[in-house]
Amino acid sequence: MDGCHPSSFLPQDLELSESKRKCLDDARNSVPSCKRSATGICDLIDHVTACNKALWCLGLQIRNDPRDEHGQFSVVVIRRLRSVFLGSILDSDPGMMAVAVLLLLFAQHRCIVAVHMFDVVARNQTVLCGLRQIGTLKRLTILVDPDEQPDGVDGLIRFLRSVVVTGGLHAHFISGDYSPNYRTSLLHKLLRRRDCILTVLDLTGLVVKSNRANTLVTALGRNNSVTELAVGSHIFAPNCRETTKHFVWYLTEKKATLRKLLLDASQMNPDNTREWLRTLIGAVSEMTSLVELTARWLCEAVDIGLFGSVVALSKSLRSLDVRYRQCCDRSAHQSHNRPLDVSVIEPWLSGLKTNRTLERLTVDLSLYTPDECSLFIDAIAVNGSIVTVTVRNIADNSCLQAVYATVRDRKIQRRVLVEDHHVGLKDVQELSLYPEARAVTLSSLHFPEPSVLCTAIRALAACRHVTSLRLRFSTYDDALYRAAADYVATASTVKDIELYLNGLREETGQNRIARVDQLIGALASNRNLHKLKVHVERLTTTCCKYIADLILGNRMLYELSLEALDEQSCAMFLRLLLPGLPHNYSLLVATLPAFRLSLDAQMATLHDVTRRNRRLVDLASRFVTRDHRDASTKSALSLVSEHPKLLETVAQKKGITESEAKSMIKHSMPLPSFSDIEKWMSAVLP
Repeated sequence: MDGCHPSSFLPQDLELSESKRKCLDDARNSVPSCKRSATGICDLIDHVTACNKALWCLGLQIRNDPRDEHGQFSVVVIRRLRSVFLGSILDSDPGMMAVAVLLLLFAQHRCIVAVHMFDVVARNQTVLCGLRQIGTLKRLTILVDPDEQPDGVDGLIRFLRSVVVTGGLHAHFISGDYSPNYRTSLLHKLLRRRDCILTVLDLTGLVVKSNRANTLVTALGRNNSVTELAVGSHIFAPNCRETTKHFVWYLTEKKATLRKLLLDASQMNPDNTREWLRTLIGAVSEMTSLVELTARWLCEAVDIGLFGSVVALSKSLRSLDVRYRQCCDRSAHQSHNRPLDVSVIEPWLSGLKTNRTLERLTVDLSLYTPDECSLFIDAIAVNGSIVTVTVRNIADNSCLQAVYATVRDRKIQRRVLVEDHHVGLKDVQELSLYPEARAVTLSSLHFPEPSVLCTAIRALAACRHVTSLRLRFSTYDDALYRAAADYVATASTVKDIELYLNGLREETGQNRIARVDQLIGALASNRNLHKLKVHVERLTTTCCKYIADLILGNRMLYELSLEALDEQSCAMFLRLLLPGLPHNYSLLVATLPAFRLSLDAQMATLHDVTRRNRRLVDLASRFVTRDHRDASTKSALSLVSEHPKLLETVAQKKGITESEAKSMIKHSMPLPSFSDIEKWMSAVLP
């Protein structure tokens, strides 16, 4: 292992079995030598598909990251696999081939600038040999299984002590019970090493007992390198008052070093937590280095009001994101018994009045009254430092008018964005009056009867300003499905649709099947869609064909999610989609369930096409914005010049409107070559 030399990617003392050496010889056919130079890019781009086919079994793929230079690559995790499964794969023939490809990539290619990898793969002796020959990385992320085994941890730590990562080392833990022997664990050794620069740590998914939480918090307190931390309630408040105090101690210790903090209590019972929440917020407010705070909370209006005190007290915070649990999981329109002597809006008003450092604010107003919403928007208008305010949701008790009318009167439409509004009974008649309302949700949970929800859906026909729509139906209703189908088929202004159909798996009636087919068919007939998410467990062959035809025939659709599908429906959908998919240049993101080995080959093909398409959009944007112009970026533009994501990317990069970006793309289009003109003339002229 320690015999790795820069001059030879394969150390003399690295013991490889005959089968592993054969895999290494075979891998050379897929991985060329690196030819990256100051004037040219590496030939690896022509071999990415073959490499990715080999890496798929380990959940890894080669990707181009828009943050990097043209011709630079990342090795990233694209599907999460447990350590036990990965351990068995590493010893199989496909696993040995994947490891051989990784060894060649890491040892030979200077164009690999970022690595995102499972800990069990990174601890493999052969993979570590390749990693140790990478002198410098921009980004290094280790994805850790909570039930990690000690094998290879020390070798990985030695590598992490030696590698230079300009963006710092990131460690993310997969959700689950944290059960290893702590003293031999990767987390313990990462936190205690002063020469291993761990800068970003995500522990939000860990489930631990209070004594282990105390141990972790103590280790965090002794560590001086972590500047970005994400923790769940099991770490900072696992139903133990002493543990909460311990985490407050940590925040006090790190008030001058921690820059980003995420607190996730979205699964926590809010009863009897206000006192310690007040203490926690007090400690956060005193932190002098904190620039970004994110809170995921299952709370009442009073709790959201408490976070407003952070705005009043913090002198360093630049970004604050306070999000309430999804209201379709727990009704956001319920009435709460508020203490009469507590003003839930006052902390926000006083904070926004005096704060001059906050630039970005995301907040949920679903539990506030109309008057409180108006006062909040007024305070935003007066504050000159805040650039953008994102409101996740507003209630249906006349708050629609209170928010949008105030935004309009204050002329701050560019600064305030309502990300999603869950429409209620009182909103239906008013929605068409406010063109600012572009993203809406219609859910069975907010309407007493399906017939009333049908009326609301029909009312959307007059709301041509709506561009993003979520439909959530908790039960099957024939009239409701017909009304939804009629609307989505003709909703020409809606670009983003999410459809959630629950309670259908046990329903097998022919009428139900026909109505679902009709609804999916209506969605597929709308060729204006850019994004589509269908949350349903089972689709008929007819529905699968509808969606496959939509992807292959709609050049505007670039995001698709069918993440709830069962295996049979998923297999049918892929069989219908894949034959024509290589000719599709629009699909960028496709989210389907992972079914381990049964659909591996098909899923690998799907991911490779979306990777190629994302690269084309990235190359085209570089050509339009003049970041990089060569034959590859020029030819990419000719393939995706009308792609909506290209329009969005250029507008964001240059800080211009989409109309200006469209003009910029048009003027960047290369003129046809003389040979192309000659071929065209010979075809059309007699």
